[in-house]
Order: sequence, then C-alpha cells, then structure tokens
Amino acid sequence: MASVVRPPDDSFRAHAALAPKAIVLAYARTRRRRLPALPIAVTGSVGKTTTKDLLVAALRTIGPTAGLRGGLNRAWGLAQTIAGADRHARFLVQEIGVAGSGPGSLDELLWALEPRVSIVTAARSDHVAGLGGPDGAAREKVKAVTVLPETGLAVLNADDPRIRAMATSARCRVVLAGRAEDADVRIVAARLGPDARLVVRLADGGDEHTVTTRLVGLHWETAVALAFAAATRLGADPARAGLAIGSCEPSWERLSLVEPQGGPRFLVDTAKGTEASMGATFAALGAMPARRRIAVIGSLIDFAEGTPAEHVARVTGQALAVADEVHLYGGSAAAASATTLADPRVRRHDAIRALADGLWTTAGPGDVVLVKGALVADHLVRVALPATHDVRCWTDDCERRIPCTDCRSLGPPLR
Repeated sequence: MASVVRPPDDSFRAHAALAPKAIVLAYARTRRRRLPALPIAVTGSVGKTTTKDLLVAALRTIGPTAGLRGGLNRAWGLAQTIAGADRHARFLVQEIGVAGSGPGSLDELLWALEPRVSIVTAARSDHVAGLGGPDGAAREKVKAVTVLPETGLAVLNADDPRIRAMATSARCRVVLAGRAEDADVRIVAARLGPDARLVVRLADGGDEHTVTTRLVGLHWETAVALAFAAATRLGADPARAGLAIGSCEPSWERLSLVEPQGGPRFLVDTAKGTEASMGATFAALGAMPARRRIAVIGSLIDFAEGTPAEHVARVTGQALAVADEVHLYGGSAAAASATTLADPRVRRHDAIRALADGLWTTAGPGDVVLVKGALVADHLVRVALPATHDVRCWTDDCERRIPCTDCRSLGPPLR
C-alpha cells in the first residue's frame, strides 16, 4: 500500500517555521479533526521513534498510514505529520516527547493530537534534568493513557513496572506486550542473527510468530512486541505485520549501520546521548562481528550522579569492556580526567576533522566504529557521513540545532 505521507510544500514550511508554537498546535488540532484517520500516540523515555516506525510499517499493510520517519516529536513534527496526511489516510501515527520545560510539556501535544490509541514504551532516567528521573517520566507519560476515551486502546510495556501500572489509569482496553508471563503479546525468545540483527519470537494467544528484523541489538525486542501488538489489535494480519516490521530499516542515527565500500563499518547512535542509553549501545557494539571495535563518544547528557568527569569515566569504562579503543570528543573530551586519559586505549580530540581523518586512515574493512553522542550537541555524525555524503562543514563550534542530514551545508550524496 502506497504511503499517503508527502512532504509539506515550501509555503507551509516557511509559515510554520515562523509561526508561534500555539498557532502551529492550533493548526494541527483543527486539521487533524478534519481527517478520518485514527490518531495514534507513541511515547516513552526510550524506543518511541523505533516503535513508531515499526508500527507505521505494519499498519501500511492494511491501509494508508501517515507517519514521519525519524524523531520529530514536538509541535513542528506533529504539524508536519498532519500536513502530510490526506482524506484517504486510515491511521495517523505520531511520536510525542517531552521538551526541556519538563512536566506539562506533553499536554499541548495531546491536546492537538487527541489520540484514540496510545503506546507507552518505558520510563527511564533519560530526562533527569526535566522530569527528575523514572518516576517523573512516568507521571508525565501516563497522560497519554488517561486522555484516551473508553473506546480507545492502550498498548503498554509489560516489563516496566511504571508503565504496566498505567493500566489502572486507563478507561479503555489495555494490551500488554513484553516478556512477562501475563503479557498479551509475549516475547518468547530473542537472538541476534548476522551483523547482530534482532530476531524475535512472539506468542500471541495460541499462535507464535518469528520476526526477523533489520534492527541491531537485543534491546529492540520491546519495540517489536509493542508495534506488533498495536498493529494486530488494529486489524493487521499477524504474518503480514511481522514481515513489514522485519523489513523496516532503523531510523538514521539510531544504531543504524553504515557500510561504505573499502572502509570500516559505522554503527551510528547519535540520536540520544544519555547515560541511560549506554548499556544497550555498547552491548550492540560488542555483539557486532569485527576485527576491531572502536568507540567514538561525543557530548553526553542526563547523567545520573557525580561530576561530569566521573560520568565520562563510567561511560569510557563501559566502552572499553567491548571496544579496543575509545575516542573522546566535545563535552566528553573536555570533561575527561587525567586518570581516564591515562589509559593508552583512550584518546582525546579537539577537532572533529582530525578525528574523522584519523579514523578513516587507520580503520579499515573488518573494523566497526561506533559513533555515540547527542544529536545536535557537537554533530558527531560527521565522522560517519563521508561514507554517504560529501561533507563540507567541519566546524567544531556549530550552533545550528538541526541534524547534519538536514543542513544545507552538507554536500550531495555520493554515487
């Protein structure tokens, strides 16, 4: 089924970019109400972008579905999704996330979207500064469940105590997905296939379904189960939904694998640079078959406790458990202590061009380079971008708050 999502025209982009947020949200609410599509919200501390992408792929097996790739999860992203839908859309899937303002920041998005279905992935410590930790995240995310009407549907992570507790706040039908014995869609087993790609076996009622994915790492199993559970409850055939989920590529910069000819492979994970995301990222790197494993770590946010130097030391230690060498750049390089840098496997870099040139010179076929950082903190993805683009900007103090792939300074794709 062809997608009904189309890029908004230039006039919409220009006006929306200049409009106050309240106007953008009012536009989104008004236009969404004129569409027949079922509005679906996906939220959580981690995994919401991938869960949303998998769900969109599965729902497109039964009808036109509006949903953007990537993690645009605030007012502009919602407006863009709605602007890209038409009267033929059957489903409208939107990821919603908190802003730096913390508590209350979901309210405006839920007001504009008015979801009838909500999927909640997890409550973690990814928003320590804004929400105070997992409990604060759960208090904010539960709003996506409490706003649902009695005819709605809540799909919840059965393995996160804070998320499954949201079932008591729901007025509507609740479906649990995860490894828990009482899960409606239960993860029976998960393993890694070639290149550490995830394979999940799900039990749904009396049937079992094996989903072979393009996702790198075991930690994506919950996203697969949640997307499968939501899609099948909304009418998707389980076999077709599983195939669609399996063919969905990871969103760029969320453990996506870049494989240039004649060079190292890059595992790019720069969408979320939090300490809470490190364990899954380094586990994925460790599972990758490789001659050498190299970790490049940029600026990081939301560390749970201690000083920045202690935070960098912990993260570097985790990386060295699976990597042969670690390269620090940006905030991590600035905060690294003499003790951390004393390890001969750890190197500090002040210039991203020198870092990238050095890696492309010394790393080769058979090596895997993990690029880990916060999306727009220091634009660390430029280390891997020469595999796919002519990179023309190497400034170390770029203040643009957009991904490099959306920047006009990025050269054309390589052929």
